[in-house]
Amino acid sequence: MDQQQFISFVRHCGLAVITTRGSDGAPQAALVGITATGRGELVFDTSRSSRKYRNLSSYSQIALVVGWQNEMTVQCEGIADIPTGVDRDRCLEAYFAQYPDGVERAHDHDIVHVRVRQAGCVTAITGPGPLPWRRSLGVDSNGASGGRGAPSRVCTIADGTQSWVRPLLWGWVYGLSAG
Repeated sequence: MDQQQFISFVRHCGLAVITTRGSDGAPQAALVGITATGRGELVFDTSRSSRKYRNLSSYSQIALVVGWQNEMTVQCEGIADIPTGVDRDRCLEAYFAQYPDGVERAHDHDIVHVRVRQAGCVTAITGPGPLPWRRSLGVDSNGASGGRGAPSRVCTIADGTQSWVRPLLWGWVYGLSAG
């Protein structure tokens, strides 16, 4: 999956499950509305009083899964921050294009927009999936690129490098070395 395919997939799905690290070190998951900027940055909004905001304020690493329809996902890790200046403008433009109702929410001072810059991601196709997406990801109708349950492809990250999700996706949550 190249960067443009990644951006299109995220925008098409529009939802992700994010996982942050709680103050006790335990993982905490939440469903969020999400989009991608033209640079492949991921953007979602949240309340400053939410546990995800508190968690990310203390520990900026995040893991997320985008998509699950037809058993197709993109699994990513990254660093979350609150963009400012022109970065914020770019992120808001992408977010409001995906979620026009977000403009009204943005007037609430409790709402903050979070940007995720990817450290790595992998495409996983564990089921049949819609044929157009499968073709664009280089997977035949039998899942030959990875097989059921296996990560199927390397994803090109926004900076042009290619990376897999670390072998122990949850390793950073528990403070373990992922090798």
